[in-house]
Amino acid sequence: MGRPPTERPVRDGAELRERLRERVRRLGQEGRLTTGDRRRIESILGQLEGLEGVDIDDLLKDPDLVRPGDGTGRDGDFQGPMLEIGEVSELFAEVARPDRLPDANALDFVTGNMMNAIRRRRPEVLPLRPVPTGRKGPRLPVPAKPLSQLVRLAAIRRSDEAGSVVWDDGVNQLLVRADGIETSVDKGQVVVTIPVEADGISASMQVPFAVGREDRLSGLLAATADRPAGHARVARVWGEALIALAYGALMDAADSIAGASGRDEANDRLVPRALMAGPEGLVVEAQARFRFKEGAP
Repeated sequence: MGRPPTERPVRDGAELRERLRERVRRLGQEGRLTTGDRRRIESILGQLEGLEGVDIDDLLKDPDLVRPGDGTGRDGDFQGPMLEIGEVSELFAEVARPDRLPDANALDFVTGNMMNAIRRRRPEVLPLRPVPTGRKGPRLPVPAKPLSQLVRLAAIRRSDEAGSVVWDDGVNQLLVRADGIETSVDKGQVVVTIPVEADGISASMQVPFAVGREDRLSGLLAATADRPAGHARVARVWGEALIALAYGALMDAADSIAGASGRDEANDRLVPRALMAGPEGLVVEAQARFRFKEGAP
């Protein structure tokens, strides 16, 4: 014979409050409690008259207690604090020295070391546990100067790890200086500047992207003009390719930043969810991937 199913009794009304009072009073008599524990118990006893349908374990949680990396809210979104821009600049200078960069995939090397440094110094700003499927991860601020270096490293990776690459369409040639790329940021805008050279031409081509900002979120949407600003002939012949390089490098940088910040429940890297630009830099908001079942309509 099997055991009969057990049900948890409903706890509400006067009976609930009396049970809670008695259990909390007994807890208050424990000799191993700290002064802080006793203060919380006294606070609970003072609030019980207005409580209904709560569990004793929930009552004893201190809502003001911040645990490193334990910032997941009830809906699964990570709700830890965000680093200040100045803190990121300081940490970035420590981990992104040019003499320490590897010859290949320096982008992920830098973002990985950056997040490791953040975890050591400010563990509460990054998720300690896996982020549930489709839920928000941390918000990651990137100052203007470090953003330039990350986009530059992403562009070099897209150029087969070459600092300079020659584009050839069969008629025209263009020298693209991936290692000279710079970015600038303003409210809702990121501008990627790419230095280029051709016969008798030395120019800087600017590719502006309208992205989200704190008061106007737009996910990963990045709108731009049909041609870069700069030398007219270069823009006419190579405009689409330059826009593709700038956009790809910016998204690669955001992907590397988000991916280094944590993992989801399938142990995959987090991905970027939104970009928000302001005068001081770019904020990358991460999230866990959505999962789709094979064969689902």
